[in-house]
Amino acid sequence: MNNVFSFFTERRLVQATGQRAVTVRELLAHMKKVGGAAIFYHTHASYLEHHFVRKRFYNDFATWVSESLQEHKLAEQIAGIDIMDYTTIRDLRNDLIRTIQNHLNERKGERARKAPPGEEFHFCKAKSFVFPTGLEARSVPEFFECLGKISPLSLYYHVFESRLRLQRTTSDFSVWLTDMGAKEIADKINRLDPYAFTLEELRERIISLYT
Repeated sequence: MNNVFSFFTERRLVQATGQRAVTVRELLAHMKKVGGAAIFYHTHASYLEHHFVRKRFYNDFATWVSESLQEHKLAEQIAGIDIMDYTTIRDLRNDLIRTIQNHLNERKGERARKAPPGEEFHFCKAKSFVFPTGLEARSVPEFFECLGKISPLSLYYHVFESRLRLQRTTSDFSVWLTDMGAKEIADKINRLDPYAFTLEELRERIISLYT
């Protein structure tokens, strides 16, 4: 058991893949081919970009389908996919594809809506660079003290990315707290839906579980 929790953070280099979509069918075709990093980026990046303010959709696919194509029903279906249910990008991608394909099957024969010029969907991906923050905790009180000091990027790394990075249903925080004998708090953190909050709200909610 590691008695020291080291807080890490990351920086991201966002790159365009060169693939773009004008219609839902084109979106689907590219979604089947792009790397997992692109799927992850477009389903998670908005949490970092809007860590103080809630958006209607955090999923870039749902946002584009709603705003640029005016396909509101499909947008709601895409946004309704609960990311908390997934520990692999592969499974998330498969359900996104299935949802969009079902929509196309229902609308078969109808003329496809096209995004206006300048509102095409551009697929991007991000390369992450992870490094220590210098903050470490050797006890549960120290952990929660540090939690109030870390950046949203660090919180995101340990709560969101850890689940997909290690293909598990718990965060880095919960694993360490359980090892330190604070299983009750760890279980409460596990019951939180991190996607229901902004990052600042999530930080406050986690801290409130201890105070």
